Amino acid sequence: MNQVKDAEDMGEQSMALMGEIASRIAHEVRNPLTTVRGYLQLLACEEGKGYEELFSNLLIPELDRANQIISNFLLLSKPLSLNKESVLLNRLLTKFVRMAARQFIEEEIRITCHFAAELDELSIVVDPLQIMQVMWALFNNSLEARDKAELLLTVQTSLIHGKAYIVFRDNGKGMNKTTLGRIFDPLFTTKQSSFGLGLSVAHKIIRLHEGEMDVRSCEKYGTIVSLMIPGMPLASRA
Repeated sequence: MNQVKDAEDMGEQSMALMGEIASRIAHEVRNPLTTVRGYLQLLACEEGKGYEELFSNLLIPELDRANQIISNFLLLSKPLSLNKESVLLNRLLTKFVRMAARQFIEEEIRITCHFAAELDELSIVVDPLQIMQVMWALFNNSLEARDKAELLLTVQTSLIHGKAYIVFRDNGKGMNKTTLGRIFDPLFTTKQSSFGLGLSVAHKIIRLHEGEMDVRSCEKYGTIVSLMIPGMPLASRA
């Protein structure tokens, strides 16, 4: 038993060391990316419209994508601290929907919202930035799973026994049972242009809120993601 315990301790120490090394490498990679991005923005302003389109539409977005991959990796490789505050969940999700609609204004995307009236007046305690990151991860997954001319998204909230629920539904191509069983595994992905970190990070954020994330999917019919957040309502809005 002592040998097993020692082996487990050594394994945990090794994982912690690898996480620290990976974190430092990620930070070192991020620094030059930030520098290059700054110079590209400067050159885009100085070199004229042709270069501005190249830099703004291709090079800078690719750097931002690389930076986001690093950010997600860091969230998985080290403890995440939450900055919780009292928020109106419906208002937070309305902000997300507006941002998503503006970002993809030229896409054929229709977002329908069904928000519980109770959550218009009652606050729950969450980290709003992290909840927004979860929603962006779900949104981006739906974009990548798009299978029809028009992408239909539904965002729904409810309040049941003091627990807030968010349901995010799409009409994408869905997933088979094998894929569905591995969606929270770090680095697992079925996409050539993805590192598979989005749902892993989202799952970690919800778990840190002491919540639950449930994903149901059917090929050709779409995916439904249910989030439970046990943030008890605090007080009515003044």
